[in-house]
Amino acid sequence: MKRVGNSAYPRIISNLGALGDDQDGMVAINMVRFMNHYARTIRERKLIIDFFIRDMHTPPRFRTTPGASMIDAAANCEAFKRFGNTNSMGTGGHVGMMYDFFGVGVASTLGYAHANSGDTMSSVMIGGLRTVQNGDFELFTGDLVQFYWTFEKDDFKQNGSRKPYLDIWEGDTPQNVDPRTTENFKTAKRDANGMETWERRPDAQIRQTYYDLSYGQRAGKEKIVAKIKPYIPDEENPRLFDWYRVFAVAISSARPNEACDIKISRQSM
Repeated sequence: MKRVGNSAYPRIISNLGALGDDQDGMVAINMVRFMNHYARTIRERKLIIDFFIRDMHTPPRFRTTPGASMIDAAANCEAFKRFGNTNSMGTGGHVGMMYDFFGVGVASTLGYAHANSGDTMSSVMIGGLRTVQNGDFELFTGDLVQFYWTFEKDDFKQNGSRKPYLDIWEGDTPQNVDPRTTENFKTAKRDANGMETWERRPDAQIRQTYYDLSYGQRAGKEKIVAKIKPYIPDEENPRLFDWYRVFAVAISSARPNEACDIKISRQSM
């Protein structure tokens, strides 16, 4: 959402650190999730940014059929909680710090973060064959590959497709509905925080734990990292930022959290 100034090298990141450690960080996370799930066009992207700038808390509401009246969802279906004792969602102060993220490749060298602009440089492989770890969704040979953030897992179904698009639009204003929410929100399985979720298969969980330890992840101190998944388009409601995040093609199949081979080819899909 913010233009990066001219510089000799583009700015790259591989993770978002411990962004979700406090309420401010959770607001930023939910802004990314909300935008990625509900923006289908450039125009809707702009309307969602306007919604963030207005920063007025509203209850979660959506339509089940076109032209029907809005129905009220449960309180745990809202994307943004009241920020403190105000009627704000806390989004207004974050808009100027938000970026559109694009997958460009895989890091070939080590780079350290810095408070100003990062390390002097890091090499990134932007084309060619690479073996990487698959994410939480099964991948098949020939699939287009996109990246996603680990906090987006429950915004997708277990097969890797987006959860059904809910009609949250009241004119040009989106309503405050969490992307994990489905029409069966009254009976859906929920996690400890009351959010709709699904569980990984035991074998996938074992592989994830092993690779997390290899990466240096520790329980309670996990970094938010980017993973890969198959790009499965929603023909009726194509998600703008899922398509923008496609950067490779799978050249081998893989179960969740297994190693797989991809061809990085964002310039020639």
